[in-house]
Amino acid sequence: MEDLNKKGKAFVNDWCNEVHTTTKRIPNAFYEQEEKKALQPLPKERFNVKKHLEKRIVSYDSFINIDANKYSLPVKYAGKHVQYHLAFGFRIEVYTMEMKHIITFEAGDGKNGTYSDDSHYADIKVVSKSIPQIRRDFSTIFENGGKYLDVAGRKFDQPTHHARKILQLLDLYESEDLDKIIAYGLKHDILDIKSLKKLIKEKGFEIIHGHENASISELASAQPEDLIRNCDYYENTREVIDL
Repeated sequence: MEDLNKKGKAFVNDWCNEVHTTTKRIPNAFYEQEEKKALQPLPKERFNVKKHLEKRIVSYDSFINIDANKYSLPVKYAGKHVQYHLAFGFRIEVYTMEMKHIITFEAGDGKNGTYSDDSHYADIKVVSKSIPQIRRDFSTIFENGGKYLDVAGRKFDQPTHHARKILQLLDLYESEDLDKIIAYGLKHDILDIKSLKKLIKEKGFEIIHGHENASISELASAQPEDLIRNCDYYENTREVIDL
């Protein structure tokens, strides 16, 4: 459909560069010289888009699921909430929760398809395998990096193995957030990468936002609005969140 639209627009544009047999004028020239200046500006937001948005959570391999098909997004959105709008029945427009346009692509045919764009993964960081470089990067990126290497060096034969695995998590998490996880791990003697990943999964939000010792009611009040809802929300919704 996108290709057909481009070819259709090209045909119309070529046709409108010819002299019209009735007006004896070139439509494109008439538009640029007279009609264009009489037009009012378009609204800042696309018409009625907000009323038709559906939410999704981007998977950690940077895909969203729409109508049983998977579509890749730029890797920086992995793990984040986004929303999308289906325009004209075939064009998918994806936005951040703040309504910033991310990408537009054509809906795939059929079901269970996977549509990936290699350019979406271009920002993935390649972590060095050199032990000295791993130590330098880890100590530079994380405020608690040097302390982690010292403590882990007394506990593991290869502390840089765990440090390198932590550096690879930078594709999914901000360095400041990982530094808080490292600090918590140092405090509670949780240093190996397997245990740190489990810690992130189970207590990541609380640690990153400083609520690791909060009560359940305090945690509920601290959660982002899009993570908690009244039960009324589900009465007439058709939303399916890809988990």
